[in-house]
Amino acid sequence: MSCSTPLRQAAPLALTLVLFLLLAAAVELRLFVAVDASIGEALRLAQGSPLSRATMTFSLLGQGWALAVTAAVAVLIALGARRVPAALCIGLSAAGAGLANTGLKLLLSRPRPELGLTVASGYSFPSGHAMGAAAVYLAIGLALARQWPAKRRVWLSGAVALILAMGLSRLGLGVHFASDVLAGWLLGAGWAVWLDQRCSPRPST
Repeated sequence: MSCSTPLRQAAPLALTLVLFLLLAAAVELRLFVAVDASIGEALRLAQGSPLSRATMTFSLLGQGWALAVTAAVAVLIALGARRVPAALCIGLSAAGAGLANTGLKLLLSRPRPELGLTVASGYSFPSGHAMGAAAVYLAIGLALARQWPAKRRVWLSGAVALILAMGLSRLGLGVHFASDVLAGWLLGAGWAVWLDQRCSPRPST
């Protein structure tokens, strides 16, 4: 692992933390109330029968146990292929996001929306589905992109599509505010990118 550009490697995580703190402050000051309400209502009203089934499916795939299983399988495959840095990135990304999300929810203690279409426990900010999906699927996408760089756009586009679908599913079900999901995406993605830079081997110069 190269240490020649520590500031550049730290930039994604530092930027992520700054943006998250600004977003958390705006939430505490209730600056997102109108935006959260408008987006949430629009997505709930858009729920038709086929869309509702898709929403529930993506919501289930974004649950903690599903993300843990996905990450564990990816880690085992990477270890079997002797891609230890990739396995380390994926494992740390999943575990770190899960622990950070639990701690942040307890610290910020934001209540969930009152008009959810399903029952969800715990606090709302940041979204665990959005954060976990961003951390796990982006880490996997980045690992695949390093292994097969010719298909980098395919791997990363697929990862982003899953991340967006899982976050938006929580809005459609009315169990999160838009700012919760945005915060989850931000933290999960920033964490995964930073780990990818730190864990992945660099060519010697």
